Amino acid sequence: DELGVGIEVFIENGLLGIHPEGQPKARLWAKTEFEYDVPDAEAVIVFHPTDIGQVDYFTLTQDGKNYRAVR
Repeated sequence: DELGVGIEVFIENGLLGIHPEGQPKARLWAKTEFEYDVPDAEAVIVFHPTDIGQVDYFTLTQDGKNYRAVR
């Protein structure tokens, strides 16, 4: 499923975070190079890079459901 809201991915004070529309910002905590915990949302985000290293989408897993967010 695709996410029904826009999500901004940002770096603030050297820390990676997300800001879903209409919700507070949340910090991402690295598990691996491309997988991050989002403790505030009890979710996991996995960035999917292309062969040249550009990320065109990420998946968010929350409450046992997977959502895809396209750039």
